[in-house]
Amino acid sequence: MASLEDADSVSPVLGLWLKESAHGQGFGREVVAALVEWGHATLGKGSFIYPVAIQNIASRRIAENLHGEIIGNRTNPKYDSVVYRIPFYESPNSQFS
Repeated sequence: MASLEDADSVSPVLGLWLKESAHGQGFGREVVAALVEWGHATLGKGSFIYPVAIQNIASRRIAENLHGEIIGNRTNPKYDSVVYRIPFYESPNSQFS
């Protein structure tokens, strides 16, 4: 399941949840990259916020692989998170350009 929230904001918030059997197959990166491309092509957004649980190394790698930079931290009842800003980068394989 994936989400794009706060679409009217300067940088909408992305979310991703995969069942455990789907981990480690590249689906997470593919989904987040597609959301970034779609959000840019459809909504004209240049960057996206992607909060990730501090302990979730795989999701942190997704953000970092997509040129995400840490812009802060959040604390909520379930976990502490690190917040990335992922910029839009033109991909030669873009589905939406």
